[in-house]
Amino acid sequence: MKMKDKKLDLLKTFSTLFVSILTLTLFNYCGSSNDDESDLNVNEVSTGNSNNQSNNSNSENTNSNNNSNGETNSNLSEGIPSVKIWSGALKSFVKGDEMDPKNQVNQDRITDNVWITRGNDGGQIYNAAKESKDDKTRSPIGTQWALGTLDKVNDLDFKNFRAAVSSPKNVVGKDLVVHLTDDDIYLSIKFKSWSQGKKGGFSYERSTK
Repeated sequence: MKMKDKKLDLLKTFSTLFVSILTLTLFNYCGSSNDDESDLNVNEVSTGNSNNQSNNSNSENTNSNNNSNGETNSNLSEGIPSVKIWSGALKSFVKGDEMDPKNQVNQDRITDNVWITRGNDGGQIYNAAKESKDDKTRSPIGTQWALGTLDKVNDLDFKNFRAAVSSPKNVVGKDLVVHLTDDDIYLSIKFKSWSQGKKGGFSYERSTK
């Protein structure tokens, strides 16, 4: 009986030891697994934060570039493009007294939209391409005028012809810039003569393309 008891005690001790070792092994394994998962989560969070920071940085750079481009475009858009300013050689035009304003010889056909002439009733110039006679407040239709020169074109105040020059008979010798609104072209004009007494004559020099 004593031998059997010893064997039984030894078996119990061995079983207890085995269970303890197994439990410790499982505990270490679970702890290691949790640590790995924790490290993985930390790495994922770190990577995510890094990517977010990178994306935010890229977004800020993009916005900065957009702002820079916007400012550049804005600066480029300021002022009138040189292609719209006719600053070439001067051309003379003369409409003689009592000459027929309907005859194209007596019209300065600057573009297809602007044909400058003057009636023989003592009125002002008008645009024969758009109107058959002058209108005191609006003619020449399709044009805007300003006192000044082309080198200051961005600073000029453009108005209808009569509003710009006040009295057409006093326009001779003044530096003018005219804006052809339909064509979006700017050119210089200086009147050399203005006939009075219902004769209809006038002359000027203007810039060309």
